[in-house]
Amino acid sequence: MLNINKRSFGLDISDYSIEAVVLEETASGIGVSASGGITLDPGTVERGRIKDGEKLKTALAAVLASVGLNPSEPREWVFGLPESLVFTHVFAIENFNEHEVDKVIAQEIENTVPFRKSDLTYSYKTFADTSAGNKTMAFIAAAPKAEVSEWRAFFETAGVRVKIFDIESLAVFRGMFDKHPDLPVCLVDIGAVTSLVSIFTPLGLTYSYIINAAGKNISYQLASGLDIGFTEAEKLKIEYGLSAGGDHPAAAGIIGNILDKIFKEIKNNIDYFNNEYGFPPVKEIIVTGGTSRLSGFSEYIKTLDLGVDIRVGQPLYESAGIEYIEAIGLAARALKGYWDKTDPSIPVPPPAVKTERPENIKIWLQRTREFIKTARPLITNRRHIAVALGLLSALAGFYVFFDYFLGSVNRAAAPLPPVSESRIEAAIAPEPAAENVASSSREIKIIIKNISSPLNVRQGPGTSFKVVGKANPREEFIVIEEADSWIKISLSGGEEGWVFGEYADKVE
Repeated sequence: MLNINKRSFGLDISDYSIEAVVLEETASGIGVSASGGITLDPGTVERGRIKDGEKLKTALAAVLASVGLNPSEPREWVFGLPESLVFTHVFAIENFNEHEVDKVIAQEIENTVPFRKSDLTYSYKTFADTSAGNKTMAFIAAAPKAEVSEWRAFFETAGVRVKIFDIESLAVFRGMFDKHPDLPVCLVDIGAVTSLVSIFTPLGLTYSYIINAAGKNISYQLASGLDIGFTEAEKLKIEYGLSAGGDHPAAAGIIGNILDKIFKEIKNNIDYFNNEYGFPPVKEIIVTGGTSRLSGFSEYIKTLDLGVDIRVGQPLYESAGIEYIEAIGLAARALKGYWDKTDPSIPVPPPAVKTERPENIKIWLQRTREFIKTARPLITNRRHIAVALGLLSALAGFYVFFDYFLGSVNRAAAPLPPVSESRIEAAIAPEPAAENVASSSREIKIIIKNISSPLNVRQGPGTSFKVVGKANPREEFIVIEEADSWIKISLSGGEEGWVFGEYADKVE
């Protein structure tokens, strides 16, 4: 009997390194058949953006060669789009109507993602949450079109075919688990710029939160506290970590102080999830990312009292090191269709199409060239030239005349243009009438819900008004006015603005 093994390919590119994994499914099961990685030169990739495409292309070719592949081979990779470029958001849809879900998603993006919807590429998944009265939950994943297009163009020039632009937090989970957990698990990925808190339940990713402190913050604090350069601080962190050693024994204390703050915020998020989401309590915390590999980190987390078990993440397949967890999860998506049911991906915008001249103009130009070619032997003096130019002018006049009248017939028969996206969004959350705007007679405060991204603050009570600021999750504001679903708040510096009330709770 013919036995064909299935293979899939995962590619993880961060600010610091590239990791690639080849998974292979055989009759005996799934395993890592090849893995390879390389450390990137500083400045090659910064905050998920390509800064030196040629260096990155050379490094990528070296990694692919290390796993026995050539970039020109027709392999389809799953690529993990850097987390700093991706916005994820999970929320409950009230009174779910499958015919209205696209509009609800558009409104949610408008209120939670700090980019115009027209500048984003996004997808979503919906799933039933039976833990709290059969609610319907939605999981949105979005990224700026420009940045995604940069990566698409890079892979095209590198000759690498990418099948899916995946989401880092989902890939990291898949790199450690082959299915969703029976009880909630908190995954903490301490990256270069941010630390991502993701809580997975039997439904999939159910809660996420970004902490603006991570590996680079540690290096900056080391550089400042020890009065050394950033590059030296990076080397010190990597070489000694939380172990006292080298010429700077105080380094371990500085790193520990930053980690204490990160884990305090992690605990706050777990407490919030346990109290508000209706699931059983989180059973364990799993830490991944470069910081989790620092010397002394495993000993450090044993000293934490978070009320829940905590450990460093390990890859699902032991033949690869922990630095390959995300790449394993990326490859797993292509190998197992199970994950496509719950995990959205980032749609890749198509390349810009070069505008071509209308067909009728091209035909006219071609005929003009043929006329000139035919008439050239007959043109022997200036008088002939004048006659030729006159004939060309007459032909052009007839062309414009007939094109106008024929075009007007076609234009009259053409359908009306579609309603613009901005008008559709405005219809989702209509602006209130003036008489519905009520001023608050006493000081009332609201707190922004614990959403995954800052909330838009607008100039007026509606989506058509300009965004004038951002309101951070869990931040409190004084209420000035209320208008149907919108709340006017006072910002720092004396400015005022409106937020969508569905994303705020009154402070008792």
